[in-house]
Order: sequence, then structure tokens, then C-alpha cells
Amino acid sequence: MSRSLVFVLCLLQLALLIAANDYYSVVGPGTIRSNSKYNVAVTMHKARSILAKLVRQNLIDVSISGPSFNETKRVEVGHDSTEIVEFDVPTLAKGEYNLTAVGVEGVIFRNSTTLNVADNNPLIFIQTDKAIYKPGDRVQYRVLFLNESTRPAVVDEPITVTIIDQGGNRVKQVANITLTKGVYAGQLSLTAEPMYGKWVIKVTVAGAATETKFFEVAKYVLPKFEVKIEAMRDIAVQDGVIRAIVRAQHTHGQPLKGTANVSISPSYNSFRPSESAINQQKTIEIVGKGEVEFVIDAKDFSGHYTPPLMIFAEVTETLTGNKQNASVIINVHLQRLNLEAINNKATYRPGQPFIYEFVVKNLDGSPVQDNVTIAKLIFEPPNKFFNEDATAQPDKDTLQFEATLNKHGIARFNISLAANEDRFFSVKAAFANSSAYLGSIANFRPDIDSDEPLLIQVKTEKPKLEEDVEIEVKSDENIPYIVYTIVARGNIVKTEHVRVSRILTKHKSYTFKLTPTFAMVPQASIYVFYILNDDLHFVEETIHFEKQLENSIKITAPIEVEPNQEVKLQIKTEADSFVGLLAVDQSVLLLKAGNDLARDSIFNGLDKYKTTTPWQQGYGRYPGQASGLVTLTNAHYPYNSGEVVSVPVTVYNYLDKDCEVSIVLDNEYKEFEFVEATNHVTKRQADQGRYVRNISIPANSGNSVSFMIRPISAGASTLNIGALSPAAGDSISRPIRVQPTGELHRENREVLLILEESVEVSQELWIEVPGQTTMDYIEICVMGDILGPVFGNLRRLLDYDHNACGLNFLREQQVDYHGSFQEDGKNNDFSPGSHLALASFVLLAFLENEEFYSEFQQTIENGVRYVATGAYDDQYDDLHSQMLAANVLGRAGHSELGQIMEKLLARARKSDEQMWWVPEGSGSTAIQCTAYGLMALLDYKHAQESLPIVKWLVGQRNSFGGYDNSLDTVLALQALTKFAIKTGASDNTVIEYTTDGNLESKATLIVNPDGDARQCQSLESNTRVVQFYAAQKGMAILQLHYQYYAHPFNNKKKRQATNSTGHHYEKKPSFKITPNVKDTPAHLLELEICAEYAPPGCSNQTKNSFMVVMEVSMPSGFVGEVDSFDKMLALRDVNHVETKEKGTKVVIYFGPLKPGVVLCVPVEGARAHLVAEPKPARILMYDYYQTEHRATEYYEISTSFCDICEGAECGSDCDKKQST
Repeated sequence: MSRSLVFVLCLLQLALLIAANDYYSVVGPGTIRSNSKYNVAVTMHKARSILAKLVRQNLIDVSISGPSFNETKRVEVGHDSTEIVEFDVPTLAKGEYNLTAVGVEGVIFRNSTTLNVADNNPLIFIQTDKAIYKPGDRVQYRVLFLNESTRPAVVDEPITVTIIDQGGNRVKQVANITLTKGVYAGQLSLTAEPMYGKWVIKVTVAGAATETKFFEVAKYVLPKFEVKIEAMRDIAVQDGVIRAIVRAQHTHGQPLKGTANVSISPSYNSFRPSESAINQQKTIEIVGKGEVEFVIDAKDFSGHYTPPLMIFAEVTETLTGNKQNASVIINVHLQRLNLEAINNKATYRPGQPFIYEFVVKNLDGSPVQDNVTIAKLIFEPPNKFFNEDATAQPDKDTLQFEATLNKHGIARFNISLAANEDRFFSVKAAFANSSAYLGSIANFRPDIDSDEPLLIQVKTEKPKLEEDVEIEVKSDENIPYIVYTIVARGNIVKTEHVRVSRILTKHKSYTFKLTPTFAMVPQASIYVFYILNDDLHFVEETIHFEKQLENSIKITAPIEVEPNQEVKLQIKTEADSFVGLLAVDQSVLLLKAGNDLARDSIFNGLDKYKTTTPWQQGYGRYPGQASGLVTLTNAHYPYNSGEVVSVPVTVYNYLDKDCEVSIVLDNEYKEFEFVEATNHVTKRQADQGRYVRNISIPANSGNSVSFMIRPISAGASTLNIGALSPAAGDSISRPIRVQPTGELHRENREVLLILEESVEVSQELWIEVPGQTTMDYIEICVMGDILGPVFGNLRRLLDYDHNACGLNFLREQQVDYHGSFQEDGKNNDFSPGSHLALASFVLLAFLENEEFYSEFQQTIENGVRYVATGAYDDQYDDLHSQMLAANVLGRAGHSELGQIMEKLLARARKSDEQMWWVPEGSGSTAIQCTAYGLMALLDYKHAQESLPIVKWLVGQRNSFGGYDNSLDTVLALQALTKFAIKTGASDNTVIEYTTDGNLESKATLIVNPDGDARQCQSLESNTRVVQFYAAQKGMAILQLHYQYYAHPFNNKKKRQATNSTGHHYEKKPSFKITPNVKDTPAHLLELEICAEYAPPGCSNQTKNSFMVVMEVSMPSGFVGEVDSFDKMLALRDVNHVETKEKGTKVVIYFGPLKPGVVLCVPVEGARAHLVAEPKPARILMYDYYQTEHRATEYYEISTSFCDICEGAECGSDCDKKQST
């Protein structure tokens, strides 16, 4: 019997050991929130052996731990199944929280990750009964507090409602209010003489969460009738005519008799070609309604751009002469049909068939129903231009495929492509007389392309509540099963384990249906994964649902009632609902809207509950990251940790005898890890505080040894290395700097404070960074001089030359008889208002050079006379020309300056005590126009009146005190300097500040005009908001600037571009970059980079770029090979090549590039240091003069630890690799 017992115990032990090798996955939201649900999905995947199946249960402990919340729940999970673990999270104290999973029976493991922590402040919405009030009116308002389910929120913190008038005066404040089902209602009676202008209702919870609602107080007369325009919102130029119906009726419903002046014009002022033909106006008689037609001609529109058109109607009532207007925007298209790609791949494998699809839609979005006309799919090498004539015959290098449309308007093509020497094809679609560029497809390269075989497609066109949504998962290989997880509003709302393939039935695609719940509206992420051959395969997608509310309400009321008659309403809705009514005269809504709750704002507010994945200290595609999830698993996935560098140490023995020496690398502060040279990096299981290597050194000779380390903290650190022997010893220290992974971003926030006597001023400045970042530094500064940020940075900002050589040339260009100037050349940068703008611009050059005034006096006087006259000409009414003219008149002290400035001030934009101008055309930027406006205003009025302009200009600066381009910087600095000269220096001013609302962090900065220009202090890297306080008279500039590295995310094809100041642009990249790493010896790098200028927007497709710069960062351990630069310089478009940052960056300068033309440059590098697993290296390409036109791409090289180790340093795994 004892033998049987021993056998059973051994069998159980063996089964447990085998089960320990089974695969698990634990998936949870990357963000945990106070007072909310937190769900975790635990999956046991298919058992790997028959013995493993004998273990019928796997017990897993899932826990959340942190400063104020620690809870563990045990879950039993069978193989091929998924279970949900639910946590009720209380109010969380500040600190670090972790999600940990421990296998305690069956599968044995321990895995943990940190979580992001977020508050759970309620959604706050404010509703008023009107948007505009008269003196003596009663302002009625409601405040709604909702949770993430849009149900009444439980608010335990004090709530305060404050009403503030136009002058910043606190008119009313209600504290510690009580909610009724999440709603508070209040009111305010206006006096007979209130302050007119914009008022605000401000709601705060515990002084933190804030929501505001603006309303207007003014004298007004209610409109008596309403005007509406009915027209098709999308038309094609081929239609030849735009038809519209103008309707007008009294507010009591009776039709109105009158006349309507109806006009049509481009809604974008930058649109210029054939504008006179597009602008049309007609007058029609109406009795309740009237019809109007405008004829359009395709030749009046440019080849690649059609502006939206605005129909504007002003109706005049015959009896009273009262007027009311309305407008509508019409989108004009060059084609009758839209052709769009459907979820297609970016790569192909030569000779392997694949499916490519595009859909053909009418302009209203409906699918085209036509199964007769042939749809064409065209693949062209990148150096070909697409012929938009769909009937044209393709040349021999172009591949063309044909198909017909199905009932959904989709053309489906079975494609097989051979290898293309250019690596990629441009893909176009054609149907009937319409065509479109669909993108490109590249020959798959494992060194730079992801090998993920999974795709996911939402088949349902418009997903909505309580209607099944069809989702298809496709792969290049058989799918054994899938686990899908739905995450919405920050939590997992559904998960399921689905068997797909069986022994006799294999499937490469699987379609399933999902019934959406309200928790998934307006959008949810779906995360699908499975494990095959030890690898985790996964795919993620976002599903957008129609914005439908869970509750419904129906109101029945009489259509018409007599005056003073009681109105009875019948209201039908869900039981236990809180119903709020709003009744208002229709005329008030005609006068001004914006008072009511909006469906979109409610759903947009739910975005705050999104979850994000904490940084995983590596790079690649982290599973669940796009959905904001964390994934704990023992399967492999394409995500890598930090780089490993080999640190060589050479020790010389000057003694006459051999020595046994111990080389010690100190790691007292745990700034790096020691690693072994294996194919899969593991931490050395020795003391991580130091690592000792023993070597023998012959007499009067030397010997070398190397240490493999992985840095785990960015920034400066020191390598301390010692050599010890019985006879002697020595040590050495060497500094190293570890640069964080990713793209460098610089952000700057500046505020100008004007401090009056006995008035306390406070200001908040926020540090805004994306989730995956490494903060480099945060610094706050105050200064009394408005030019403080510029000091010390002038060399970075501009290189300015000043002489009179060009003035003689300019004098020769003046037209004698009226004082204007003629252009030399074809380019015209001053349209519209070309002549006035050009004359003003040239005259400013004369007026700024006072030492030459007497020599050019007649030229200047003639020019000023011409500008003074031209400023009143309607053809020169564009903002750019008027600003330049005002500056000329101001510099010349002309009497007409005042009238022009009043016109310009009326065209300024104003908000939050700031004022600026935005030009209508492309001849200038907002910075330039506003700088001109400030300089002209300083010539016209007292400096105090220009403060709103100065505040706006100061707020746009980068951390160096400059702007996006040199001309912006020159003009803005000229304007700010002029202001500084007129206002003088500031008094001593004391600024106090705290960080993140922590009063214990309170500190002081003093503005001293007689001392240093800037007083600066550094802040902790986790700071996110700085609160400033000042109460002493004077002027101060507050500056918060910080620098961080944004890490490369999963999808290399989707990059967020930035300008030179680090501000983000969500625009489509302006260049397409395709890097190709060639197969070379490990010590060399050969890179071919093919690039194409692809400016966003149809109007830019025919315009060349300006000078283009490509910055190629070398992988860690490599430097640019200078001897190879001649290969690049031999290319026609390359003007110059250089290296920066000690050779680790190669910078290539191109001339103007033509859109659609692909050019390829060879870039070579050489190994300077031994580094394994280098992180992706960046390629940045941008237009030097249009910095918003840019793109970023990454490339990788493969270097294992066995490639950098030598001799005994290499472990057994390397020996096996080398032997094979």
C-alpha cells in the first residue's frame, strides 16, 4: 500500500510540474479609480499535455495593493476558460498601486505590474433657461452631477456654485449645496442696471473639479420670425447647379411675406482662384418660402481643392422692414463618388495571395448599388504619377485588377504580387469616372515590419444599442481559439473564451456577434488574443457606437393654447426617473442658443474615464496597450526591455610578476542590472550591488574584461570600477549618460501678470504629457523683464544681419508716379492686397534704418503717401496689408493711423483678457499679424491698452523665448521690445507657488529688476500642476517649461508629429518614410531610406516643399560613417550632409521636393560601442520653413548578446548558438 501511495504522490507532483508550464493570462485596466469597479479577466489557456489535464483546478490569487487599498480574491479557473474577478475600489490615497496575480495551485507563477491612478470626479453639466438675459430678468440654472454610467453621482465633498459678472465681480456664491438625485437648481435675479457682457456660473467640488457655463447680459429685442435654408449638404461640381429653399415664418407659425437676398461664396477666405465666378447673389420674393438656384462650373474650381460654399440669406419682412438671416454650408466635391479602402494590410509577401477591398459610396455615404460597372484596383511603382483618367491604359510597370461591387458597394480583389524592386506599390482605385489614392503596400521585411498575423474588422456599419454587432477576426494562419475582452469607460465590461478550430476543422477567420450595452457607448475597445507556439498573438480595435442614451422620455402637449390658458403636459419615462423641465419662448432661442444640455457634450465627457497602460519600461507592441489594459502572462510577445551595453575594462600590470586581479564594478545605487550573455536576458542571481570578474595579467602587460549591464534609470550616473590584487590596487570613475527612449518634446507655458495694489492674483499652470513618457526636467521661472526668456538664447533664435546694401536696390524698384514698388520675379508672397502689402513691407525696411533717412527721403515720402491712400481702398482690405500699412503710418507719425487702427481693433479676436489677430489668407501667420498689431497700437495709444496683445504673444513663446520660425521670432521680439521700452522695469515682486495642491510644497520666487533677469527653480518630475500667488504691485512673467521623451508606441505607422517647440500636431504626416536595413556584418550598418513628400490637404498636392531636412539617428553604439557621405551628395536632390551629437545623428539637407516623387538615400554607420538589443532609432523629416510639415519613422537592427560578448564572457546558450 505504501508503494501505491508513493506512486500517486509522484504522479500528482509530476502533474503539477507539467501544469506549471501551462499558459495563463491576467488582463486588467491599466488605470485604477477611486470609488469605482475594477474588473480583472483571468484566463487559463489550453493544457499542453494529457497529464496537465489531470489538474482539474487552477487556483489563482488576484490582488490589488497600495497605500490605502489592499485586497486579494481567489478564483478557480479551468483550462480553456476565462473568469472575471471584481473589485470595489474605495477612495484611494496618493501613492503606487499594483495588480498582482499568483498561481497557488495547478499553474504556479507570480506576476505583477504597477497601475496608473486617477480620480473619479463626477461629470458636471450646467443648464440655464436662456443664453441671454435683460436687466431685471431672473437667471434660472440647474447643475447635474453624473457618474460614469450617466446616473446620479454620489458626491461626498463640499460643492460650491459661484456666479461672476463681466468685470470679475463675485455676484453670488452658494456653498455646501445639497443634491436631489444628483441635481441642484438655483436662481439669480438681475438688478435693473447690471454689468453688461459675459457672465459665468462656476461649480467646484472640494475646490478641485471645476465646470463653467457662460451666459450674456444685454439689452435686446426678441426676433418676430425665423429663417431657415434647406439645401443638399453635399454636391458634385458635375451637377452644375446648387438649389436651395429659403423658408420664413413668424414665431406663431404663420408664413411671412417679404424679400430674401441670397448669396453664395467660399467659406474659406484663403480660396482665391476664379473667386468672382463663384460669388453670386440673387433677390427673390417669398411668401413663407422661396426657391433659388446658383449655377456652378467645374472649371471655376482648382484641380485638387474645392472650398466649402456658404449660402447666406437675409429676409426682410414687407410690412415692418424687420430683418432676420440664416446660413448653411455646402460641401462641394470634384467627383460624384467616394472610394475608400477597407481595413487593408500595409504589407504583402511575394507570391502569397491576399484579399484587398475598397468600398464605393455616394456623397451621402450610402453604398453604390451597381454590379455591372467594373471596379479597378491599380498598383503602381512609387515613381509613377497616377493618371486620374480611369479609362487610360496602364503602362507595363503598372498592375491592374478588376472586380464588380457586391450589394454593400464593396469591390473584393484576390491579389498576388511579385517582389517589387522599389519594395512598395502605390495603390489606387477607379470606378466609373471617379478615382482615389488608397495608400501604399510594401514587400514584407521582418527587420522593420511587424509579423503579427491577426486582423479585426467590425462588419456592422453603424453599431447601435441592443442590436447585434458583427465582428470578424482574420489571420494568415489557423486560429485555435480566441479570448476577447471589451473595455469601456475605464473598465472591462465583457470577456469570453471562444473555441474556433478543432482537430478536423481549421479556420483562418472567425465571426462572432456582440450585443452592446449602454456601458459601451459611445466607444469601446476590443482586445482579441490567443497563444500559439509559445507566442501571444493579439489585435485591438475601437468600436464607435451611435450616441444613444439608456433612458427615454416622451412628452405630449397641445399644439396650440390661448393666452393665460394652463398648459397640461403628459410625460412618459422609466420608473424612478428624475425629470427636469425647461420651457422658454421660441424667440429667445432664435436670438441666441447654447443654454441647454447637449447630447454630444455628455458623451464627450465620458472620455475622462478612459484607461491607459502604464509605461512598461521597454519598447515594441505591448499587448492591450491600445485599449489601455495591462497583460500579465508567461507567453512571449514582441515587447523588449532596455538596452544592454558591454563596458570594456583594460588593466595594466607594471610589476615584474604575474598578478591575479579582481575587477569590481560597483552598483551601490542600483542604477543598472548585471546580465548574462544568453539569448534571453536574465538578471544575474548574484548581489546586484557589485559584480566581480577575476582575471590573470602577465608581468608588464595588460588584459581586458567586459561587464554587461542594462541601465535602468535615465540621466547622468557614474561607473565606479576597481582593480584589486594582493600586491596592488587601483580604481577609476567614469561618467555616463543614459538618454531615455523616444522622441524629445519641449513644452512651454508663459503668463504675463499685471499686479495692482491690494489685488491678489492667482494662476494655475498645468504640465500635460501623454501616458508613455520619461520626464527629463521641469523648471519654473519668474522674471520682471518681458524679454527675460530671450537672454542667453539669442544665438539659438536668429542670426540677424543689418546693412544698407539692399536699400539702393529697393529704391530702384519704386514706381515714380505714385510711390508703390514693383515686384522682381514670379513669386508673390503678399497676395491678397499685393501692392499695398509689398509697398508697406519695403517701406518698413527704409523706416527701420534711420541713419539712411536723408539719403532716401523722397522715396520714403512718396511711399508713405501711397500707403496712406491705399489703406482706404477696398481691394486692400485684407488683414495682412492693413497691418503692414498701419505700421508704416505709425513709424512715419502719419495722422491717418488712428482710423486704420480702430478698424483693425474691431477685427481682433478676444478671450480671457487676451487679444490677437488671425490673417484671412496665407501671406502671414497669427504671430506676425499680432506683432504688427502691437507695434502699431503702441504708436497709437498708451502701452497699458496693449496689455491684452502682450499677454497673448507671451503665451505663444517657446522655452527659448522665440517662436516657430525666424520671421515670427524677429517680429514678435521687435514688438515686445517696443512694449518693454515704453513700460520700463518692474518693481520687486514676490511670487509664491505650490505644486499639485500641496500646501507643504509652498515656496517663494522674487522678481528683482536689479538682479538676475530670471529666477528659476526645478520641480519634481511627477509634478502636474503649479499654483502661483502674487499680491504685490508690479509686473511679472511666469514661465513653466519642461522636457520629456515620448516613447515609441505599438503602431510604427501612426506617429504624432510635433513642431519645433514640442507642441503636438494630430495632422497626417507630410512625408512617407520607408527605411530598409540591409544585411551586413555586425560592426557595420547600411540603411536605405526611401521618402516621399505627401503634404496633407488636396490643395497642397501640386505644391513643392521648401528645403527639407532628414535627421537619421543611429542605433545605440553606432555613429555615422562620414566617408560614405559622397554617395548621398552624388544624388541630385541632396545639397548637404553633416553629423551632429558626436556623430550619432546624420543630417541630410534636400532642396525643394515634388509631391509623389520617391527618393532613396543610402546612410551608413559603423559600430563605436558594443550594445545588444538596441532600441528603435528615429528618422525625422520636416520642411525647414514649414515645420508643421513633418513625419517620424523608426527602424530597428537586430543585435543579440552573443554578438557582443567575447570568450569566457559568453554563456552556454551562446556556445550552442555558435555551434549551430
